[in-house]
Amino acid sequence: MNRFGEELTVWSAGCSTGEEPYSLAMLMSSFIDPKKIHIMATDLDERVLDHAREGRYSPAAVSRVPVIYRDRFFRKERDGYQVKDEIRQCVEFRKLNLISDPYPQSCHLILCRNVMIYLTDAAKNRILSDFQTSLLSGGCLFLGNVEQIVYCKTQGFVKLHPSIYRKE
Repeated sequence: MNRFGEELTVWSAGCSTGEEPYSLAMLMSSFIDPKKIHIMATDLDERVLDHAREGRYSPAAVSRVPVIYRDRFFRKERDGYQVKDEIRQCVEFRKLNLISDPYPQSCHLILCRNVMIYLTDAAKNRILSDFQTSLLSGGCLFLGNVEQIVYCKTQGFVKLHPSIYRKE
């Protein structure tokens, strides 16, 4: 059992075509039962979400996936690879606008990598405040390598590592 309870709730904000949430589900399933993993993956673009829901990727797209994960979690098809249902069932894809839509709640982990670099400072501050509200106490936020929270304490976060923060 994880330290937060029975089920692990993760939000992949700005998930694009699904590589991040599927990879996370694969990694986490090495440590906990996949049936206890719930990853909500959101993006603004319905086209990329449709692609993500299919879970089909070209050989080039999976070329850097470790062989042990590729063999275990993908089914080889004639023109590429299909993510197996065991992993696809861990991930729920939804359209969500970070500026205007309500956020998921009670998250253990939020990943929002390389999304906020495109936003104004005011929008970033509001999003960080909403992320802080969405996280459970002790939950973590992962940002992109060039994205940082300048005033961690003010936003209610503790910096663990560059681009990795924990809710106080």
